[in-house]
Amino acid sequence: MAGAGNMTPDMQLAIDEDCDAYITGEYNLYSELFGKFTGINLLIGSHANTEILGIKNLAKLLIAGTDVKAIKIKEKNY
Repeated sequence: MAGAGNMTPDMQLAIDEDCDAYITGEYNLYSELFGKFTGINLLIGSHANTEILGIKNLAKLLIAGTDVKAIKIKEKNY
């Protein structure tokens, strides 16, 4: 879930849709407790690191078949 992935109503929606796991880059104590209470598999990554893979794949799609190069800018925090 991108954005507000730590919201328990969104987690409940995943349960209602028979999802096996809930993956998010957001976390708080309530989401952890809700996951334990309901039994849904809860996978939590850091916000930035859960988005980087999507951006890398989008860049590959956008430059496919062109002479354009995609370059990752290295920042201290990531």
